[in-house]
Amino acid sequence: MGQMSREFLEEREKNLFGIQADYMMLMEHIMENEGEMTEELQDALAINEKDLQKKSEGYVAVINKLDAETAFIDSEVKRLQAQKKVRENAKERLKNALSDAMHTYGLEEIKTHLNKINFRKSEAVVISVTPEELPKKLQVWKCESISKVEIKKMLKSGEEFAGVELVQNKSLQIK
Repeated sequence: MGQMSREFLEEREKNLFGIQADYMMLMEHIMENEGEMTEELQDALAINEKDLQKKSEGYVAVINKLDAETAFIDSEVKRLQAQKKVRENAKERLKNALSDAMHTYGLEEIKTHLNKINFRKSEAVVISVTPEELPKKLQVWKCESISKVEIKKMLKSGEEFAGVELVQNKSLQIK
């Protein structure tokens, strides 16, 4: 490995992509030397691994910070959803009270200088039988969910299904 390559590795700002690129370049040099590991290459690989360990600490700190922010956002969303629900319920109670009062007085419409309140006519379909009792052309099949747990068990026991396969994944775990 030449002097310029060594200096290049030491001077370059290290980010994960740079560390990976350095590693690939070192591996190329090892392959060019037919797998022979010189002391210089061993030192460079050790430096590269130390850079990765050092940089990964920073990445984990950022990941942990983002986890905390995400948890805070989740709790804030729940809090805001609860406030929204309270307001929606209050709105519905007020509308029902106004509707009841209008029915009590037999009013179909109230006009004020700011608003016009009236009942709008609408149509709705009321079904008093089970879907199975209706003609087939009115029934729509809807798959609620698929049991991946059950499918996994069946695949592991040797069954096969078209368009279904068991794949091995790796996910990064930070402790």
